[in-house]
Amino acid sequence: MKENKPYLVFLVEDDKFYLEILESYFGSKKNFETKRFLTAQECEENLHLQPDLVILDYFLDKYDANAPDGKWMYKKIQERCPKAKIIIVSAQQSASVVFGLVKEGVRNYIMKDKETFEELDSLLEEYAWI
Repeated sequence: MKENKPYLVFLVEDDKFYLEILESYFGSKKNFETKRFLTAQECEENLHLQPDLVILDYFLDKYDANAPDGKWMYKKIQERCPKAKIIIVSAQQSASVVFGLVKEGVRNYIMKDKETFEELDSLLEEYAWI
């Protein structure tokens, strides 16, 4: 654990129900503090807080059809919070989108399915955070 402070996790998800599920998941673990955002813009406005981890959906257009997507937000996080770990958690299955994200440097992509939280557990263990 870093300096006995909880890890700051940004949850960027435009589905309020799924956002609550993510928040409950991290709330069940020790050493995590979460901040939730329904839009990429809200998240961008708070990057000065320097999150340790960002859980990022790909499509963020539920409230604004022209909203920036997860790829745009991924780049912003990389620019302004280079130490942050970023995990994209999305139902997006298009191979061209996923490969495009990999070309941008995305290394952690988890599908929203029945194994999502097991995969999150594995990544958090890999980061030695749980």
